[in-house]
Amino acid sequence: MKIKGYARCVIHPTEEKGIILEFRGNSLAFHIYLEEFVQSELDDLLSYEEIIEKNPNAKGTLVLVTFDYQGFETFNGEYTEHDSTARVGDVLILDENYREQWRQNLTDLYGTQSIEELKENEGMEDIWEWEEFYGETFIFAKKPHEIEVIQVFEDELDD
Repeated sequence: MKIKGYARCVIHPTEEKGIILEFRGNSLAFHIYLEEFVQSELDDLLSYEEIIEKNPNAKGTLVLVTFDYQGFETFNGEYTEHDSTARVGDVLILDENYREQWRQNLTDLYGTQSIEELKENEGMEDIWEWEEFYGETFIFAKKPHEIEVIQVFEDELDD
């Protein structure tokens, strides 16, 4: 199978739905076409069933999906119809518990803001999207996001 593009998607843990976070076509013309017709809903581009068939462990995860895409025209005697099909190639799991990663990302972005500030800078929209997708009330992460610092090179200036 030729690969025409990829998409990073969040797959719902229990329902048959997902969100496309990012997508890319191999050519600029194809990418522009995708930007015009693909929204954030998974079924705008890819089949949930094909993703789960390729990788049953994808539920509740962040995945990278490669796909092949074909557009075609049909003429019914009066007018030409345009249709397309996308076939899933590979499904690679990028993050096994994306719900908590998404919660942590929103906490890092908006955790110190008031309701008024959230409304002004699109924070409420991001939180509502999380709540709509998971069907539960959003609660900011308890612990602040911690980054582990690893020293790669020893300090050579101490000698």
